[in-house]
Amino acid sequence: MKKKIIYIIIILLICLNITVFIMNIVSKNNTYIILDSNNIWKINNNKVKKVSKSNIKKLSYSKAKIYKDTSEDGYFGSINNFKFYNSTLQPEDLISNGFIVIGDKKITNYSVNLKREITEEDVNIIGKFLKENNIDYDADASLSKVIDLPDETKIYSVESLSDGGPSENGYSIIFLYKDKLSTTIYMKTGELKRISSLNRVLDINSDGIPEIILLSDTPGNAGEECYSLYKMESDVYKPIINCEED
Repeated sequence: MKKKIIYIIIILLICLNITVFIMNIVSKNNTYIILDSNNIWKINNNKVKKVSKSNIKKLSYSKAKIYKDTSEDGYFGSINNFKFYNSTLQPEDLISNGFIVIGDKKITNYSVNLKREITEEDVNIIGKFLKENNIDYDADASLSKVIDLPDETKIYSVESLSDGGPSENGYSIIFLYKDKLSTTIYMKTGELKRISSLNRVLDINSDGIPEIILLSDTPGNAGEECYSLYKMESDVYKPIINCEED
């Protein structure tokens, strides 16, 4: 009887070790992008999906990289709360458009090119696009942003300013501008209970085609933020992760 119990224990330990070994291999094939503790994306074979924080707790003390105005190598910690530790083990906080990456994928961060002060040329481009969509553009009553990308490409984000609550006649629009042509990425008009705006632009697949991250929130209600991911498919940006519909 004792021998049988010992055999069972040995078999269970072997199975446990095999499971841990397989999990380690799988983890090494994954890359995780941490926007905050509630918004974590896993990349595997260029496929991206949202995962819960429990998926990366086991990756505490893994090598990681933090992206802010520049990138820095360090370590990820999940004790009590998600933290990034630099090479001297000093904790660093995430800024509004920063993120942490665990894994080997090379990420190009175009978000450092985000500008909130737009030029007269930008005003004309935005005004023309909104007019074509039957929207009156008042630069002083709107929040406009632009990101410069390679190949003289720009991404614009423009939204009507709110008084702090849901708007009945507002708009939030994101569009790509290249070769004097504009392509809609995201457009929402009318009664805006939840809206998205441009937050980050990254190349997460090293294919030279940027992915676009939108920050979605409910006007007047802090703490309900989430993130959507738009990826180019057949020359059109489509939501791979759409948190407005979750």
